[in-house]
Amino acid sequence: MTIEYTIRYSSVVKDELEPFFSPPHLWDVKPLDAISFSASKAVGCDAQFSSNDVGSLSVRDFLKVVISALPRCGDFGRIVGFARTFFRHVADRGEVGNLIDMTNYIFKSVALSQSEFEPLLAERALRLCRELHYWANINLHGLRSKSSGYRDLPEALDAALWRLSFTNAPGDVAFVFLTAKYLENFGSWLDLYQRYDRNGAKLLVLAIGDGFEAPIGEWLAARGADAARVVEFQPPKQLGVCGNGNYLNFLWYVKVHAVDALVQRGVRVVYSDLDAYWIKDYWALRDWVNAESSADAILSVTYDMPRCAVVEQSFTPCAGFFSAEPTRGGKAFMAAWRHLTEVMFDDQIGLAELLFRSGASWSPVRSHLVGADMTVTTAPGTPAKIVALDAKIARRVGLPDPATIGDSTIWHPRWVMAPDQHKEVIQRLAQGG
Repeated sequence: MTIEYTIRYSSVVKDELEPFFSPPHLWDVKPLDAISFSASKAVGCDAQFSSNDVGSLSVRDFLKVVISALPRCGDFGRIVGFARTFFRHVADRGEVGNLIDMTNYIFKSVALSQSEFEPLLAERALRLCRELHYWANINLHGLRSKSSGYRDLPEALDAALWRLSFTNAPGDVAFVFLTAKYLENFGSWLDLYQRYDRNGAKLLVLAIGDGFEAPIGEWLAARGADAARVVEFQPPKQLGVCGNGNYLNFLWYVKVHAVDALVQRGVRVVYSDLDAYWIKDYWALRDWVNAESSADAILSVTYDMPRCAVVEQSFTPCAGFFSAEPTRGGKAFMAAWRHLTEVMFDDQIGLAELLFRSGASWSPVRSHLVGADMTVTTAPGTPAKIVALDAKIARRVGLPDPATIGDSTIWHPRWVMAPDQHKEVIQRLAQGG
């Protein structure tokens, strides 16, 4: 027996939304404009649609019904239930492209945007699109995960990582990954990191690209990091930066999968983006935090995306710098994060969804190192203690302005915002300026 969800909407607004959905491709649709238009119409609901009848709905008509309901239908749960039933029908028909278009260009677009809506509408649009983004992706993952070749990348990555030998497990690892394109960025990062691990004894580099292992090993040795370990990984398919909804061939999945694989093998892992700079000794800070909190994972924070997490909690965990312990809780947490990265096709969104779906919330912590903590249960009977560093300690910023470093241990400016300025600042820091 299936539950019937009936939503009410405005048939007038639905019809008037037609021009917003007339482009031949959904990636040309502007959903924020459509929502704003719907909200501007001072009309009530005059029609209804049952989830029992969604099999007759096209994707565009479904979107027009939902957006015409969004500002004026008070029953949020009915809209979500209605949409979930529609997604199942689309998945049953095998319409991968339609699911990708909806989740990437409509729901994700709204969920990540800073709209200029009035507060109640903005909050409602964010909440709804977060739910629809998640449930559309659940159905999309159900389809794609059964397709031939879907697991080629994780299987190849596991094979590469299993060539590693850890003689003193659980060991300490600072894990980074890069292609040859980012060697200069890696050099800037390494100049600061080596102040706390001079010969790279704790450094593990995943070198992505055929024949990259030997040159980067020689390059590291020439810079004094002759104890660093390098693992070459040749992806079975071309890698993208972000997930596209079709395959797992994107860099941020590689990252989370690799960290999970290491933690499952009993390794204590610190993951660092190449623009997350070690201004002070994070190894010591991690041990202090663990002594205080017995954390299974330590996260840094940011204030950008996904927007829902920021609105609800005032911040969101940053996937660009974190550490994880090979405890029962740490292993369960990383396995769940890897799965949600696979489902959501994004590491930071996947992390936010993992914490949100657990039903836990952040609790403030009175500490000069830690800003908040929570306990999540990601596997039956396996709680994980998650700690968020104080934003002054692990600082995520935009432009690489040295004035923003303050008393931070990890300073994480956005390299893409000003590459030349970025390089200049890091060179000065490495030289002690």
